[in-house]
Amino acid sequence: MAGAFGPLLGERLSGKVLCAGRSARVLCEGLAGELTFADEPGPPPEGPWDTVLLAGALENMAQPWAFLLQLRACLRDGGLLIAALHNVGYADTVLSLVTGSFRAGDEVRFFTPASTRELLESADFTVQEAHLPPSRSAESKKLIKALADAGLLPPDGGAALESPFFLIIAKKRA
Repeated sequence: MAGAFGPLLGERLSGKVLCAGRSARVLCEGLAGELTFADEPGPPPEGPWDTVLLAGALENMAQPWAFLLQLRACLRDGGLLIAALHNVGYADTVLSLVTGSFRAGDEVRFFTPASTRELLESADFTVQEAHLPPSRSAESKKLIKALADAGLLPPDGGAALESPFFLIIAKKRA
């Protein structure tokens, strides 16, 4: 995940940054800034934070809505929330669901870029950007082509089907 998003994060992380979630250390490796890590689940450390980066966090929470409201209170007005998540809408994941070989691992919630946008907006954030790095999976390309041939591609043209993970950048509403 870090490789795909490293340059993008380097441009956005500034000021006092809270990095939270199971993958946060990997994602923030080599980035400059005043970084604080919260590896354990639970309420976020007291702020105010300029930026909060969540990686491997929301999908491991029973109540991500409640957590986002707590987080919002610790983020300065206009502060950024950057969330990196696994994409349950990724073609390989969809295939594993259809064939019965899906393994959830530790995740208790599953998100797509669209459902994450809804989640963040319900917690009073404005989504500014979404980034979906494409996969090189032959299986996902076959599924996307079959859906396109059948006229069944989603409105985004299948972009979410091509990416195993995604990054969303949102701003706290005043």
